Amino acid sequence: GRQKPNLIPQTAKSNQSDVDRNIPKTNSKSDDVFVLIIANENYLFLDKVKYAKNDGAMFKEYCIKTLGIPERQIRYYPDATFGIIAGGVDWLRYALENFEDSQGIVYYCGHGIPDEKTSSAFIIPIDGKGTNMVTCVSLNELYKRLLPALKSKKKELVKNGILYIHEEDIWNCCKDNCWSSNICAYSVYFN
Repeated sequence: GRQKPNLIPQTAKSNQSDVDRNIPKTNSKSDDVFVLIIANENYLFLDKVKYAKNDGAMFKEYCIKTLGIPERQIRYYPDATFGIIAGGVDWLRYALENFEDSQGIVYYCGHGIPDEKTSSAFIIPIDGKGTNMVTCVSLNELYKRLLPALKSKKKELVKNGILYIHEEDIWNCCKDNCWSSNICAYSVYFN
């Protein structure tokens, strides 16, 4: 015979964190801010980074709702390859160079690795291999590509991601003129 449907209400389990719900909203607009979000979760050659795409999507929502950044000024790339990351950096550089008083935010969530020979930090695209630095994106190179757009105006570049950078690496990058006083970098490492 036919089974009776279960009429007892089921409580839905949520994978959402408290910060993913009830995102604060603002009425102010940040028309001069451009955001590049890279959220790499599903790698071809490395372990999955759980919740990276969710974190990137939530950061985008915070940018729109809390910071008042227009959605058209946000590029969100879940599971970005090397080429997609390079294109995103070029887009941000163009925006910073061509819009007066513009500011840039770079948010990265995914695997990162230091080069043991140079102690430089790298982010790993989904098609990258941690054993081959040529397939990874150097943070020094990323900052160098954005620096010309930052020198002419007061800007803040915020880099936040699952990547550990030693203080010494930051100092070495500063000594190499990769950084300027207009760049602010934040890093978070989860083990």
